[in-house]
Amino acid sequence: MKISNRNSAITVSQLNSYIEELFRGSSVLSDLKIQGEITGFKNHSSGHKYFSIRDEYAKVNCFLSKNQAVFLRFIPEDGMHVEITGFLSVYKPNGTYSVFVKSITPAGEGTFSLAFEALKRKLDSEGLFSPESKKPIPRFASHIGIVTSENGAAVDDIITTIKKKNNKVKISLFPSLVQGEHAASDIANKIESANRIYPDMDVLIVGRGGGSVEDLWAYNEEVLARAVYNSSIPIISAVGHEMDWSICDFVADYRAETPTAAGEKAAYDSNLLVETLKNKAVLLKQALKNKTDLLLEQVNLAGREINSEMDSLIRHCEYQCERAKLSLSANNPNSIMEKGYSMAESMEGRLIRSVRSVKENDRISINLIDGRLLCTVNSIKKMDITHKQTVENGGPNNG
Repeated sequence: MKISNRNSAITVSQLNSYIEELFRGSSVLSDLKIQGEITGFKNHSSGHKYFSIRDEYAKVNCFLSKNQAVFLRFIPEDGMHVEITGFLSVYKPNGTYSVFVKSITPAGEGTFSLAFEALKRKLDSEGLFSPESKKPIPRFASHIGIVTSENGAAVDDIITTIKKKNNKVKISLFPSLVQGEHAASDIANKIESANRIYPDMDVLIVGRGGGSVEDLWAYNEEVLARAVYNSSIPIISAVGHEMDWSICDFVADYRAETPTAAGEKAAYDSNLLVETLKNKAVLLKQALKNKTDLLLEQVNLAGREINSEMDSLIRHCEYQCERAKLSLSANNPNSIMEKGYSMAESMEGRLIRSVRSVKENDRISINLIDGRLLCTVNSIKKMDITHKQTVENGGPNNG
């Protein structure tokens, strides 16, 4: 709005609107970049963030909308030294002005450390660093993925190391940004793509070469940490040098000191494996021979024992057969009749063992050694075996 007459009174609303237009029309105030220390930081339930930044002489209110807050690369806290970009705006109902923040980044080593520790505490409390959530790195990977810059030295170091150990392994590269404002989101997207495209991939290396704190900061952002945690593929983190620790290192399933060390961990040595298998085969062959020799000796020993037992059994059977032969011979009716005995049978062929089995006038057969006699029973004499007395019953035996 324009104030046409300086002598005319204006309303408070008009004043505030006029100031707002002045702010918007200023190339400086509409595109601010300010450094200062955070104070009075508040998370509103709506998702908006309210805070002030100050130096040793003054402070200014700041407002970060929930839509912009989702792009935060760290967790702001009081005492952090930050750099913000945005524009100055008037809150017309009460005439106060604030900086509407578009972006906020740590400024200075101390602030980076504060931001790092703040996010680390948050993720640790949620269990993202828990040992129970770590997936084992496969010992014999046949497919290895890499998320890093396609032009950096890190990718060459990783691939060279893998190929040197095993030139048969499949390598899939997912080129990504490794530093800058959008790097964390880009790396997170590539991790998700690897899981979607190759769900059976054995292991995924995420990392880059060394650099300053600012250069490595993408690997300390929450969006990347959650992508690493949610990956179904085991992840090896390889960020910077051995002394460089990142949030990605804490969340990953394995932390390698360098990209080269990541390649060493991910790939198995095929030549060493072949040599190991050969040695194992020799040991197995010798073990089988030893076992076979032992079993053969046991079989031979058992055979000797069995032969001895069989010989003893055969001799016993021969003895038993000889005894049975003698017994049969002794009880053979023909042998008895050869001694002068005879055998009486009824006409039906039943052996007559007692005089009680016949009666007078019965027809019987008397078997002798050289034939038989057909007789008629004229009389029967019974013998009292106990008193050796003969009782005559009837006439003489005319059989």
